[in-house]
Amino acid sequence: MKAKQEVLDEKTGYNFTRMYIFALTAVALLTLTGQFLIQSSINSQISDSHVVNLAGKQRFKSQEIVKLCLILYASLDHIEYQDKIKELKSLVEYWEKKSHGTAIWK
Repeated sequence: MKAKQEVLDEKTGYNFTRMYIFALTAVALLTLTGQFLIQSSINSQISDSHVVNLAGKQRFKSQEIVKLCLILYASLDHIEYQDKIKELKSLVEYWEKKSHGTAIWK
């Protein structure tokens, strides 16, 4: 027959093993939950970055349109814009086509 001390040692060891397994399971679940939350946050930021890039392109194109309009208004010759009317039409077409991309974010 086992001594009382040996029985207590076995129970204590069994309890520590159970607590250890529970702690490892809790750490694993918290890690997976954290990873899921981080991935969903990253995915939403990636979506936002496309809108920011589109907005930046639209700002650049709008500045180009204004610059070209001022060149046409002042009747200036500019090296970059030999065919001013054709260039203005293509910029306005691009602007109209791409401006609908940010309209959904209002």
